[in-house]
Amino acid sequence: MKPSLAPLILLLALVAPRLRAEELPLVEPTAEAPAAPAGFVFGSYGRVTASSDGAGGSGKQLAVVAHPPRLEEQPYLELDLSYHTAEPEFGRFRVVTTLAVSDAMFHSDGNFDGKIALRNAFVEGSDLGVADLSVWVGSRMLRGDDIYLLDFWPLDNLNTVGAGASWGAAGKTRISGHLGLNQVKNAYQYQEILVADPEFGTDPVILMDRVRLIGSLRAEQPVEVGGLSGKLVGYGEVHRLGEGVAEDVEKVRQLMPSELGTTLGVEASVWGFGERGFANLFLRHATGIAALGELATPTSGLAQDGSVTDTTSTRVAMSAGFGAGRFDLIAGAYADWFSDADKVNYDGDDFYEGTISLRPSYRVAGGYKQAFEFSYQGHRSNGLSPRTDTFLVPAIFKAAIIPTLSAGTGRFARPELRLIYEVSVLNDGAQEQYPAEDVRRRGAIHHYLGIGAEWWFNSSTYR
Repeated sequence: MKPSLAPLILLLALVAPRLRAEELPLVEPTAEAPAAPAGFVFGSYGRVTASSDGAGGSGKQLAVVAHPPRLEEQPYLELDLSYHTAEPEFGRFRVVTTLAVSDAMFHSDGNFDGKIALRNAFVEGSDLGVADLSVWVGSRMLRGDDIYLLDFWPLDNLNTVGAGASWGAAGKTRISGHLGLNQVKNAYQYQEILVADPEFGTDPVILMDRVRLIGSLRAEQPVEVGGLSGKLVGYGEVHRLGEGVAEDVEKVRQLMPSELGTTLGVEASVWGFGERGFANLFLRHATGIAALGELATPTSGLAQDGSVTDTTSTRVAMSAGFGAGRFDLIAGAYADWFSDADKVNYDGDDFYEGTISLRPSYRVAGGYKQAFEFSYQGHRSNGLSPRTDTFLVPAIFKAAIIPTLSAGTGRFARPELRLIYEVSVLNDGAQEQYPAEDVRRRGAIHHYLGIGAEWWFNSSTYR
């Protein structure tokens, strides 16, 4: 599609909302999902997009931060299957599995090799002789509240194999915790080498085998203030990685020091103000290996002893929504400040970045609504760019128009069909982060024209 067609598409999207249909009452999704019946329960989350850049190429997600707006994300699918037991003599149980499929569809690259992951595989028992107590064992996603527009969980987002417990009922104080393990099979945590063998010549042995132990604790307290509902959340993590010995390509062995990291965070939420109003505010500070993420492999910014003990990450984030009649607005934003462990204050590993995104929409008739999205993202590194040997402050502004058909009238009603036209404006720093030959550097203005579908129907597998 040629760029000259972009104004026509914009005009059509503006005219389309004038087409009327039978008006339906506004319906908001309930806060609590109904209890699953005994037997099998199926759920799914998914998104699929097809897109063009308006110049004969594919639509691209342009980003200068770790968590850009989700509008241009690649296809992704989760399939949930759970089995809930009938009332036995002792307790209730459920078995949960979640299969996730990510990466581009084969239509985009011709390869039938999508990435598959088993996100959930656990058994949970509840009412085991203690009221409101549940315990689980297996692999489990542990997540709280997200920022929908950024597809991002700013406070708690773990996936480990282990065990956990929670105590508390809906609408009351709830405390949960877990201990779990994970490991990345690379030279940072696991290494096999060949040694001499008198019979076979060489024999593979495990030189290093380091597993990360992660513990988390979450406390949630409902509150009622002035007719408004809300909650306060306190959250913490501890990450521990034992020491080991690694061998480099020259057969020189070095000590890999043990690592310790912590995360502390709070969340304050309120809802019930205005029409369909809600707001979540997050504050999170992490140190050491916990500041890098649960599957991270640090390759730079290390202390002299090779550790990441002095690494810090501080985050503030928010998500909010407001409704009035047919109008809705949802918003999301975050800011991160990151400092590595090498004590060098002016290098590229120390930075701050952030994103803010707004999506206003107007429900025209039934499940048809006209949505728009406006976002800004920026990244500021303390060091010179290795590509230009100058300070770069890349930033991108985006504006999108999104005619939408939903299965319901609520702001998060799904399934949903979308037409997307988006314009991205890159500053000089954003353009110069790409090599001169990269198509993303050929101008400050980039177009994205796409069609998309998103759905979810949950089987209560995450709580």
